[in-house]
Amino acid sequence: MTWLSRTAVSLGARRALPCAAAAALIASLAACGGPADTPIRIGVVGPTQLIYGQSMSAAARLFQEQLNAAGGIDGRRVELVIRDDAADGEAAIGIATEFAADPAIVAVVGHVTSGAELAAAGVYEDSGLVAVSPSATSPDVSRAGDWIFRVCPSDVAHGLALARWVRNGLSLERVVVLYANDAYGRGVLAGFAGEFEDVGGTILSRDPFLTETTQDSAGVDPYLRRAIGRGAQAIVVAGLANEAASIIAAARRLGFTGPILGGEGLLGVETAGPVTEGVYVSAPFLPDGATGAARAWVEAFEQEYGAPPDAFAAQTWDALQLVARAIDEAGADRLAVRDYLAAVGDGRPAFEGVTGTIAFDANGDVPDKTVAIGRIEDGRVQHAGGS
Repeated sequence: MTWLSRTAVSLGARRALPCAAAAALIASLAACGGPADTPIRIGVVGPTQLIYGQSMSAAARLFQEQLNAAGGIDGRRVELVIRDDAADGEAAIGIATEFAADPAIVAVVGHVTSGAELAAAGVYEDSGLVAVSPSATSPDVSRAGDWIFRVCPSDVAHGLALARWVRNGLSLERVVVLYANDAYGRGVLAGFAGEFEDVGGTILSRDPFLTETTQDSAGVDPYLRRAIGRGAQAIVVAGLANEAASIIAAARRLGFTGPILGGEGLLGVETAGPVTEGVYVSAPFLPDGATGAARAWVEAFEQEYGAPPDAFAAQTWDALQLVARAIDEAGADRLAVRDYLAAVGDGRPAFEGVTGTIAFDANGDVPDKTVAIGRIEDGRVQHAGGS
């Protein structure tokens, strides 16, 4: 199917597009994807030099190794094209454009951050290339388009889980929120603030920060001094691990001894050392809670890399497995893969991944995915409560 015929299809409805039924009848990897000795290419993109991007890359390498060792997809080797977007919107657009221009790339797993996903979404939409994000959690991703999916709960779900944990799990009433002034930070703030106030909590202040202000641990001192002076019982950091590490260090240096919490973006902050001990993090996946097939995967990952996987690795694994299943069953054709994914959970069986059941709604979201609360102990995020 040509690019022109794809884009001529109305994108108003996310469910099966008009060509899907015909594509399903004729789809096969040999027919749609080229000869058996031609690899199937999948784009993988995230900030590979940052903590959470490194987790994504590790899971992707393990996926490729295991899948190809088992014979690939219908006898064809899978080649992952891994790119680093540095969590930057302009870089994300450039990489999406590169992927879209390569007809051998059937689908994309990425981007990791919401800002990068939203920046690149228009390229994927215009070119008819599906992108499955493992961890872009902003509520805005729900409206990014018909070619954009994600396998993670949204910021709203993380904010709700954190609010309930602070109020009901820790029995605290007064908090301050420091949030990254970007799509991710604002999304977590929105989910947390509404729920926390609904359950009787008080938010003493909501303070935005830019990455530049966290480069040294003194950059957010004014916010923290004010929070301590107002009697804050807890600090919620709606940001990413690198930013949060500096904020946590500053809070402890200034004498704050209460709980510090954050959303999934904080995963990886435990590598910053003892200062992060006791920090609470919401997560869609915690390795110590894995059972069955998920436990077996955790053990395989740990054997390969010497450390357990985090949620970014687990969600990347699920996204790649799901894309591989779509290619295997629908064919190595971009539109066929998109239509297959759109029907997962609604017309096709839900996908059982290591992070739980994946069933997409009309926005490409997974509204039934659960969020747990972890606590950093001995340098690892351990299950503390929640779903």
